[in-house]
Amino acid sequence: MAARLRLTLLGTGAMNSPRYAPAGLLVRYRRQRVMLDGGPGSEPPGHIAAWLVSDEHSELRRDLRSLAQARGLAPSATTTEIAGLVIEPHPVAHTSHLTWGYLLRLPGLRVAWAPEFWEFPAWAAGVNLMFADAAAWDRPIRFAHGVGGHMAALDVAARAREHGVQRLVFAHIGRPSLRAMDAGSRLPFGEWGRPGRTYQLPVPPFRSRLHRSATLCGADVAGCRLTPASAQCNCPVMPKCMSSTGPSVRAISHFPCRSGWPRRRPRSDRSSWAALTSWSTPASATSTRSTRCPAPCSASTVRKPSTSGNSGIPCCCPAAHGANRLTLRGAGHRPGAG
Repeated sequence: MAARLRLTLLGTGAMNSPRYAPAGLLVRYRRQRVMLDGGPGSEPPGHIAAWLVSDEHSELRRDLRSLAQARGLAPSATTTEIAGLVIEPHPVAHTSHLTWGYLLRLPGLRVAWAPEFWEFPAWAAGVNLMFADAAAWDRPIRFAHGVGGHMAALDVAARAREHGVQRLVFAHIGRPSLRAMDAGSRLPFGEWGRPGRTYQLPVPPFRSRLHRSATLCGADVAGCRLTPASAQCNCPVMPKCMSSTGPSVRAISHFPCRSGWPRRRPRSDRSSWAALTSWSTPASATSTRSTRCPAPCSASTVRKPSTSGNSGIPCCCPAAHGANRLTLRGAGHRPGAG
């Protein structure tokens, strides 16, 4: 059974929301649990491995510290890994001090948790799912002295679509957005988060580096079959000889045996009986043509023959009546043995 990443919204409210508990996300993967943000009314039930927060100096820091200490933890903004799931903080522009969003990474899957920001976070581009800020509706909320604020929900929807976010969920809903919801206003992109809803994302099966490289080059690893795109792949090649004889005749992968002496020199340039014999492959509809033996070399081919007979180059001399004859001279040769 394929593993699934389960994300449950325990709260979707902004600060002092009259309707929802503080925004919080419970992450569950392979029987491990991590809490992101939350607060009174949106605390996780049971045991958790870590409690991560987006703002270590928020108004809820005392409540979060008490809730985390009751579970033997301390709220922090650090990188956490559980069963292969990496949860890493990324900075966001929100207020005068440093604040964070979180990127959840698995092979082939990415989720962004960014409940508060003034500028759309570039690191959330192309994620499969994004939990975003909706404290404002059609106009951004600017903090005093120009130190940050909240991007409008309509602008967040436009930026998320431009950045290739596949699914957008607004999980930090403020009063202006609540009024828009009650008035029946619709989002151009994305959806409203609902407390208690669980989002399940199937994790793609992990493929080894060898399987990925073979897939890129167009090879079938299981059957070692090659496609034209995989000419440079380091996969088993085709057999040395394959004859296409039709669907009813089975091809062979070897050269058939031929008669003759492969290490013996031809005695003359005449075609021998073995050379004139055609051969055919077993269960094959094709055959080779007759092959003539090569003519022996003439005297003009070797200008300086060997006199010792040890170099392997025989001495050639012109034969009578215009015919070419090959005479071997070497150690143990008797005159007239021709």
